[in-house]
Amino acid sequence: MSTHVRTTSFITPTHSSPTHSSGPSRRSAIRSLAASPLGFAVSFVAPLAFVFIASALALAGCSPSDRDPTPDAVPSSIPTLLQGDYDVTTAFDLATLPPPAAELLGTLTDATDNPDDPAHYLVDRMVAMMPEGAPKAYASGLAAYVAPYIQIQIDRVAPKFSPGIRTIVQELDQIGRQFATLEELHINYDGTATRTVTGLALGSASVELSPANRIDATGTTRATVDLDGTVKLDEHQLQLPYGEILTLALDRAVIPSMDMNATDLADVLRDLVDCDALGEIFADKAGIGSPQLYSTACQGAMLGLASEVYARLHAIDDMPFSIDVAGAALGVDWNGDATMDELRSGTWTGDAWYGGESGPIGRSVFAGKRK
Repeated sequence: MSTHVRTTSFITPTHSSPTHSSGPSRRSAIRSLAASPLGFAVSFVAPLAFVFIASALALAGCSPSDRDPTPDAVPSSIPTLLQGDYDVTTAFDLATLPPPAAELLGTLTDATDNPDDPAHYLVDRMVAMMPEGAPKAYASGLAAYVAPYIQIQIDRVAPKFSPGIRTIVQELDQIGRQFATLEELHINYDGTATRTVTGLALGSASVELSPANRIDATGTTRATVDLDGTVKLDEHQLQLPYGEILTLALDRAVIPSMDMNATDLADVLRDLVDCDALGEIFADKAGIGSPQLYSTACQGAMLGLASEVYARLHAIDDMPFSIDVAGAALGVDWNGDATMDELRSGTWTGDAWYGGESGPIGRSVFAGKRK
């Protein structure tokens, strides 16, 4: 019992005498404690506890600015703000042509689809342009008999006429179905939006339309964006002057591909037919009228054919042509400022309308970038 009191006296010192005759000295008590299991534990744990506490205090004393900064979050590429102006390109694919356009191309095809064409076609148009009188009446009766002789010599008269007409028909048909519009898309703060056509891509030709000659083609819609970044443009109508588009395609894309020196269809037809040679052969076989008479009529016939084609193209616009579509695209924010910078992988779905009749459009796509 007296030993227990001395041990306690070592842990919590009192004012008693430093030595006692009845127990061990303070030094021997320390040695005894160190030698005991408890003493070993204290000697081992105490340094670790100090290190732990010191470390904790050091961390607690650090200000937030002293610590390593947390990496910034990656900016979202999904926009939430659509307001602004965008340059947009749309590639249309029409399943069918408006009926007047299809009929015009059919008429041109008729010039080369019979066994005695194009000679029969050229002779008929030539005779129709002759001045009224006996020579015209006589030539009209002989046309069906003279045409086969001219067909035999077609390589002299018009070797490139049939290939040239077929090229015009095929390229107008292709461009008439697949053409692109260059547009300005303006989106207001409330989501209302306007599409305005500013140019055309017609085959290999790009036609930039200045404000002075800009075609009247606009459409009004509404733009929205969802949480996945899908931008939707509500269903709307875009009216297009289809006849004017085909006219531009003919003059700016088809004709330059056939004759770099030609400026319109009349120039091309004049180069496709040797009217002097046609007049000589017809006058020789008919036995009436001069070669010059028939040559002049031939030249007038080619001018008349060109004028007829242009007139029928312009007449297409006597009735409205429109494309009723809705669109969806991926909106992209380039710099994480929540504002849309690009429209990607856009698609239009809908119908083309002409004269109260509609037909589905094929795969029509669009893309755009902020101005």
